[in-house]
Amino acid sequence: MKTWFKYTGLFLLLTLLAGCSDPPQLEAVKQQLKQDIPDGWQVTKFKVEASEDTGTKVEPLWQYRIAATIAPKENLHHKVGSLLQTDILEIAQEKKQPFQLHGIAYSTLDAGQWQSRLDLQSVPPFRPGKPLSAFNKQHVVQGSSDYKKLLKRAKTALTEQQQKIAVEEQQLASGIARYTELNRELQEKTRLSADHLANLQQQFSQQRAELQQQVSSQSRELSSQLQAERQQQTAVFKQDYDKKVAEIDSQHRLARASFSAERTRAREARSTERNKVRDEFAADTTNARKNMARADYTVYKAESDEKRRQAYQRIDEQYQAQLAEIKKQEDEHNASRRSNLDSLTAAYRQQVAELTEQQNNQTSSVRAELNQQQQDTRSKLDIELQQARDSHQALLQDNNRQLTELRVQLDKLQRQLNEAKNQYGQHSQLLARLEAVPDS
Repeated sequence: MKTWFKYTGLFLLLTLLAGCSDPPQLEAVKQQLKQDIPDGWQVTKFKVEASEDTGTKVEPLWQYRIAATIAPKENLHHKVGSLLQTDILEIAQEKKQPFQLHGIAYSTLDAGQWQSRLDLQSVPPFRPGKPLSAFNKQHVVQGSSDYKKLLKRAKTALTEQQQKIAVEEQQLASGIARYTELNRELQEKTRLSADHLANLQQQFSQQRAELQQQVSSQSRELSSQLQAERQQQTAVFKQDYDKKVAEIDSQHRLARASFSAERTRAREARSTERNKVRDEFAADTTNARKNMARADYTVYKAESDEKRRQAYQRIDEQYQAQLAEIKKQEDEHNASRRSNLDSLTAAYRQQVAELTEQQNNQTSSVRAELNQQQQDTRSKLDIELQQARDSHQALLQDNNRQLTELRVQLDKLQRQLNEAKNQYGQHSQLLARLEAVPDS
C-alpha cells in the first residue's frame, strides 16, 4: 500500500501539467508522474491555484498552491476473511469516487534536475483497496448472489464441523480413559517386577557381604601377624636412622648459629660505616653552612648529598656482597645436609621396602586364593542379578513403548481437535459478523 505522501506528491505533479507550454519544473513533474501513478487510481482533475517564484538565480525555488481530484479506475476491494477456501471481499472504494486534495508544492533545482516536494493541508479519509485482479481467483464480493450462496454453504459446513468436533471429543475422552487404565495396569506390573528385583538385590547383597566379611577376617588375621613382625624389625631400622639424623641436626644447628652471627656482624659493620659517613658529612655541611654564602651552600649541599648517597651505596654493596657470600655458604651447607638426610632416608626406606616386599611375597598366594574364591562366587551372583535387571528393564521399555504410542495418538487427536475448534470459532465469528452487515 502506498503512503498518502507518495500519492499527494503525484497529485502535485499532475496539477503542474496544465497547459501545453509548461516551464522546465513542470516538464520534470510530467516525467515523474509516469512512474508514481498508483495502480488502480487516476487523477481526474488538477489545477494550480497560485504560483510564485520565491528563489534566486543561484537557488531557484517555485511555490504552488494546488488542488487535485483522484478516483479509482474501478471498484477497489478489501479482504475481510475466508470461508470454505473462498476470499470474502468488501468494496473499499467505488469506481470514480472522487477525493479532493489541497496542498503546497515546492520545486527546486538540484544537480540540473527539478525536484518537487508537497505539503498537504487537507487529507480525506482514504482506503486504497485493491482491484479484483490482485486477489485469488476463488473469491466473492459482499452482497452478490455468490456471496449469499457461500454463507448458506458455510452454515451447513459449520454444523457438520460441530458434529465432527463432538465425535472427536468423545473419541479423545475414550482414548484418555484407555490411557489411564493402561497406565494403571503397567504401573502394577512395574511395581511387582521392581519388588522382585529389590528382593533379589537384597539377597545377593547379603551373600556378598558375608563373603566379603569372611575374606576380610582372614586377611586381617594375616595382616595383624605381619604387622607385628614388621613393627619389630622397622623399630630397629628406625632407631639407627634417628641416631644418624640427630647427629646431622646437631651440626646443622651449630652452622645456623654461625651464619646468623656472621650476618649480625655484617649488619652491625654496615650500620657503623653508615653512621660514620653520616656524621662526617653532617659536620662538613654544618661547617659549610656557617662559612658559605647561601647560594654557594645550596650547590655545595647538593654535591655533598650526592657524595653521601654514593658512599651509602658503596657500603650497601659491600654489605650485600657479604650477605651473598654468607648465603652461598649457607646454601652449600643446607644442600649437603639435605643430601645426607636424603641418603639416610633412602637407605631407611629401602630397608623397610625390602621387608615389606618379603612379607607381601609371603601373603600373595593366600590372598590370591581368597580373592579368586570371592570373585567366582560374586561373578555367579552378578550374572543372575544382571539377568533380573535386564528383564525388569525390558518390561519398563515395553511399558513406555505402549504408553508412548497411545500418548502420540492422543496428542495427534488433541491437536486436530484444537485446530478444528479454533477454525470453527474463527469461521463462526466471521459468519456472525458478515450476517450482521445489512445487504447493500
